[in-house]
Amino acid sequence: MKPNSKIFYKALNELNVSPDETIFIGDNIIDDIDGARNIGCKTILIDRQNNFTNFKGKKINNLRDLLTCDFSNVG
Repeated sequence: MKPNSKIFYKALNELNVSPDETIFIGDNIIDDIDGARNIGCKTILIDRQNNFTNFKGKKINNLRDLLTCDFSNVG
C-alpha cells in the first residue's frame, strides 16, 4: 500500500519510466505526494476543497487545471 515505495516502483516499471521522468498527481499529501517524492518523482497535489493552504509545492484544484498547468515549476 502507498506510501510504500514498492507500489510506486511497480507502477513505474509497468510504464517503463523512471522517477525523474514522472509527475505523480494525487490528492493525499502523505500517501500520494510524500510517497512519490520519496522515490524521486515530481508531484502535483489536487486540492479540490482548498484544504491545504500551506502546502509547499505545485497544487491544482481539479484535473482540468492540468490543461493550462505550467509544468516547468513542478518539483
